[in-house]
Amino acid sequence: MKKNIFIIRHTDAINFSTGTVTTDDKRYITEAGRKLSHEIFSKLKDKLTSTELILSSPLIRAVQTAEIFSSEINNEIGIEMRNELKHSSTSELVINMLEEYPEYKTITLVSHEPLVSYLVYDYTGRNFSSGFSKSGIASLTFSGNSKNAELNWYFNADTLKFS
Repeated sequence: MKKNIFIIRHTDAINFSTGTVTTDDKRYITEAGRKLSHEIFSKLKDKLTSTELILSSPLIRAVQTAEIFSSEINNEIGIEMRNELKHSSTSELVINMLEEYPEYKTITLVSHEPLVSYLVYDYTGRNFSSGFSKSGIASLTFSGNSKNAELNWYFNADTLKFS
């Protein structure tokens, strides 16, 4: 069975050395990041509407990005927070997590660097030497039980172009 995975890096977040936010886990998205995410997800809605489930890192900036994604695509889609999507996780933990959802054909993951780059590289061999852009989206397709995927496209939020 084919499984489509959209991998999204959270949008721009505040610096964690502010007076009110002193840890990385509590960083929230900026107004500019919120606006950019709304614009990108709205623009790409036709490509993303097949999403049946959203899995997000539990860190605030990822959850907020997932909420924007859900509001632009389909407010009825549930968002589940998973520790496997924290930036310190591994591709192996993520693939094992995905195996818990055999009934879903299309899942969107919202996470962080460097994990998002590792996921794309480990599954497709595509290297993001300049990094995976904030609000960037990669579309992957897994076939059968394989842990290898095909990279369908990558939308770079910095350039607003597909590659």
